[in-house]
Amino acid sequence: MEYTPGHDIPCVYKGNQFACASGLGAWSCITVIPAAVFILSGRSVAEFAEVGMLLVPATAMLLVFFGLASLTLWYFEADADQLVVRNHNLLFLKRAILWEEISRVVLDNNRAELLLKNGSRKVIRAESLKDKDWLALKQHMLRQGITIQDEVDYEQAVTPQARKDSRRLNRGFVMLFAVIGGGAAFLINREVARWILALWVVLGFVVGLVVLFFWYMMGGNDDTKNNEDKPQ
Repeated sequence: MEYTPGHDIPCVYKGNQFACASGLGAWSCITVIPAAVFILSGRSVAEFAEVGMLLVPATAMLLVFFGLASLTLWYFEADADQLVVRNHNLLFLKRAILWEEISRVVLDNNRAELLLKNGSRKVIRAESLKDKDWLALKQHMLRQGITIQDEVDYEQAVTPQARKDSRRLNRGFVMLFAVIGGGAAFLINREVARWILALWVVLGFVVGLVVLFFWYMMGGNDDTKNNEDKPQ
């Protein structure tokens, strides 16, 4: 949400967890992965029931991964007195910090590091928040008299050029899913063995994510430099 001076009590800075990798990964652990294992194994429900004891540790492991991924899915509620930190999925977790207890805040890559006056610090990862949400939260904190160290420069991050860069990365992910889905459809049409189909999906995701990561880190998502090279 956007920050509006004079209308900041209370404010919620949340975002959509299903629009970020952490949220999709968390829920995939308890939905997509079990469904894929069930479908690709070719077993019936009765056959799975026969090995029920083996499902207990597997289910526990998936729930652990769900919990770990959810630890990056915090969001913020702010009022006149305090900053409340909540979790999208782990609803029983809640942290409340009075504004007067905060000495300084460092914002960096979907992370807020709260440095408290008693010498302690709290690191909050909020992957679901978009740049505009972080900017609104930053402005709210500044209004409360909090010193902000913005390592991202969220004012710049919400410019049209920055949004264009983000869309390029999103198109890369869309292409990745399209290639994997198209290959899977082709293999299904050829009636290949289930293990080959599963191997294609797993390796496709792993290799595709590695390629996208290195493409992004090497500047493949940076339009700014290309625009600067163009003659004015």
